[in-house]
Amino acid sequence: MASHKRDKNQADNSGQAENPLLGFRRSLVDTYYQASRDYDRAVLTLSAGALGISIAFVRDLAPDPLPLTKGWLGNAWVFLGISLLSTLTSLLTGQYALRRTIAQVDTMIREKRMEPTERPGGCLGATTSALNVCSTLALVVGIFFLALFALANI
Repeated sequence: MASHKRDKNQADNSGQAENPLLGFRRSLVDTYYQASRDYDRAVLTLSAGALGISIAFVRDLAPDPLPLTKGWLGNAWVFLGISLLSTLTSLLTGQYALRRTIAQVDTMIREKRMEPTERPGGCLGATTSALNVCSTLALVVGIFFLALFALANI
């Protein structure tokens, strides 16, 4: 006798198709777990990388920098620090925004609605975007000051 295994993507025997929001919710949950894991990796990578590169650069390439350029190095470290903190904060607010979106989708499923009543993720989604822009701009400015320092002292 042939075995008839049920495909988990098929509708159940009641004839009702799966709510399309359930698949979306599953992808949000998967994204949330990925973001959490990425946050931990980013903390280690960015912290160790920024510290190691800047110390090695000053120690090996510019051990006795010109006095005027020390301010450029200080500015570079400040802006790179702002970039680091903005990135880490955006990863955290992104996780909170995903959690908020999951809760919003759960409410939509319970209420059998297909349209959200508010922006997905709430204000945390916008906050995350603003922090990402801040991080990118601070990184560019930090690299600019580091390049000025390097060019003047090499």
